[in-house]
Amino acid sequence: MLARDEIIEIVQHTVAEVAGVYETDVTLDSQLQHDLGLEPDDCEEIAAHLQGSLESHIAPDDLFPDGSTDEMTVHSLVNALEEKFGAI
Repeated sequence: MLARDEIIEIVQHTVAEVAGVYETDVTLDSQLQHDLGLEPDDCEEIAAHLQGSLESHIAPDDLFPDGSTDEMTVHSLVNALEEKFGAI
């Protein structure tokens, strides 16, 4: 079972890797598209990375219900994971 801090760490690492930025540039308030340059095409890659890290099935729709990174934040991803899995 993962604690919220661990989930945040995994999400920040994943987003930084996919976006090609430093982890220190990825905060909970970072907007995926506007701040980190992620595009809707990156949704599948983020879901795949998180699925591998969390060893649990995660579909892009679980994290990105409208199929877009627009207006989403790192905090949104963390909340979506917690909502989907509860306490992992």
